[in-house]
Amino acid sequence: MVSIAGPGDVRNGPLVLPRRQLCSLTAMYPRITNESPATAVLMDHMSDNDLSRNRKSHWLMFRSHWRGLIAGCLAMSIACLGMLVSIPAHAAVTGPGLYDNIRYGNGSWQGWDPPTQPPGQPPYGSVYNTYVGADVHVDVINSSGWWDNVRYSDGSWQGWAKPPQPPGTVYNFAETSDGYNAFFVADTGSNDLYIIERFGDGSWSNWASTPLPGNASVGDLSATVTFGTDEQLQIAVMLAGGSLWHNIYNVDYANWQGWAKPTQVPNGDFSIAVAGMNNGNAELMAVSGTGVLYFNIRDESGSWQGWQEPSQPPNLTTYLGTVSASVDGDGNGQFILTEKTDANNDQWVAYHDIRYTSGSWQGWNQVNTGCPWAAPVVAAQTWTTSTGVEDAHVDEMCGQA
Repeated sequence: MVSIAGPGDVRNGPLVLPRRQLCSLTAMYPRITNESPATAVLMDHMSDNDLSRNRKSHWLMFRSHWRGLIAGCLAMSIACLGMLVSIPAHAAVTGPGLYDNIRYGNGSWQGWDPPTQPPGQPPYGSVYNTYVGADVHVDVINSSGWWDNVRYSDGSWQGWAKPPQPPGTVYNFAETSDGYNAFFVADTGSNDLYIIERFGDGSWSNWASTPLPGNASVGDLSATVTFGTDEQLQIAVMLAGGSLWHNIYNVDYANWQGWAKPTQVPNGDFSIAVAGMNNGNAELMAVSGTGVLYFNIRDESGSWQGWQEPSQPPNLTTYLGTVSASVDGDGNGQFILTEKTDANNDQWVAYHDIRYTSGSWQGWNQVNTGCPWAAPVVAAQTWTTSTGVEDAHVDEMCGQA
């Protein structure tokens, strides 16, 4: 539990975030390598009254063209950077703090690098990440607030910046991206979820809110963006008692679906992760209240495949764990599960798995965290095209070493 300061500029009336009119390659790629154009409108009541039909028609027509451009632009940018930028040396985990890693598509790992640490005292913080174009946002919530950083595709870092802070104490947090804009979702212990957007030009929206289902507190939270007929921000929450709820914000039409309660995780939900795909489907992984791992798919039409038990990581039934998920541009889902090895929470261990586009699984492999207390999170790049598994970005906050 950490306290977050700042007013957050939360409004009670309709809140409209203006769409960016992106009419050139320069506007689409302010840093050449980072980000594909898409924008969003968020409102407290999420009605469609403030969005003109002409602008909506322009946006839908515009979206049909940029997806084909991004893969080629990013691939050329990354290839050029790979020739020009030398690969830095990678250090082992040597003490408490934030560490950054990459799992390459061939299965090898870059090694843990400690970037400049965020303000505040490590290891008291939680880490989150998401790809935006060819770069990755790394975010930390600690005793001094919410901090955002960007690791560029050449390995350099933007530096820590303090975004507009959510209102009150943050209990759960999630972030995701549509490739150009990043979305951040915060649970502050009230009856609402708060959402803010970072546009591709680096500016921020105001915080907007949407009511939570029922009066129970949130136990876990995950968010993702899917692309199918429409661009959708999908949010999954696990409420106290283990019930799972799901909601969708339609980015193109600026409205909410409303909370729906899908078929529940057997024996209740303990931890949830959702990862969106370019075809509109979303993959979900959950850890049940009895320590069993489950997998599900919600397709674009709104139907659910049903909860299935993939192969289980070692010892999960003894001590419950947390899970993060991301799907790359070719549809390969990557998952990292962290579990406790003893009842006193003195030791944690992490495992990595891949669900390939074919539906087969790699199998769980232990992640060398270099730290007895760390919970790595994974983000896979969704905006490049390749013939195999994409590189995945992994970050962890080490509590002790």
